[in-house]
Amino acid sequence: DGEQRFVELSGTADGDEMVLMLSDVTERRRGEQALARSEALYRTIVETSQAGICVLDTASLLVFANQRMSGLLDRSLGALIATSPLAFIHPKDRLRAAAQLADNSQGRSDVQDYRLLRADGEIVWVRLTSSPLYDRQGDVTAILVLIDDIDRRKRAELALARETRRGSAILA
Repeated sequence: DGEQRFVELSGTADGDEMVLMLSDVTERRRGEQALARSEALYRTIVETSQAGICVLDTASLLVFANQRMSGLLDRSLGALIATSPLAFIHPKDRLRAAAQLADNSQGRSDVQDYRLLRADGEIVWVRLTSSPLYDRQGDVTAILVLIDDIDRRKRAELALARETRRGSAILA
């Protein structure tokens, strides 16, 4: 039928005789190619995402971070790996962030706003969405964290709240 097939050839020699074996590996090869395409797509999505993406191990240390995460914190990827994310959370937000990590370890997802500290000391507001990842037995094996930069919006909200309070004080 003209279909292309992938085969493996193996053989052994015994004196004057040679035995050759041809194995059809088409399905295996197609599966490998599909997996390679899927992995390439995944890498593209993660690396071009506007969200910071990181994965924490069961000790709550970063084991993966994308380039956007690196940019949000103004730190190299190498400086992030094997570090607790609490090191980058504003001191006034750390207890709440630690509680969120503990909840994730118990299988609960959460969304919270935090202040992150960039390498230069600048504060950036983010929305942090965290979800536990499970193995086949249902045990939490890691925590997936998505971080959206909400700095402009949050600063505008805070400025509006200050102006509203100021206006209320003048009218009082």
